Amino acid sequence: MKKYITIILIACLVIILGLVGYIRQPKKGDVNCDGRVSITDLVQLHMHVVDGYTLMCPGNGDMNRDFKLDMKDVEELRDILAGVK
Repeated sequence: MKKYITIILIACLVIILGLVGYIRQPKKGDVNCDGRVSITDLVQLHMHVVDGYTLMCPGNGDMNRDFKLDMKDVEELRDILAGVK
């Protein structure tokens, strides 16, 4: 009986650890939620600020953490992508 419980507990642990890999952490600048920060994110963030384009992950676009999306966020993301920051 103990052997079966041990096997079941190990199986549950493997499943839980496997699922943890599927949970993505928010990535600063990744406004389209594709798991990476690229020029596409910069363009979409700019479109949001200028034209109100809907972002998939708007919270990731708040680069300076001031709780609003504006040109300061666009400029900071641009600088990060350009390697300035």
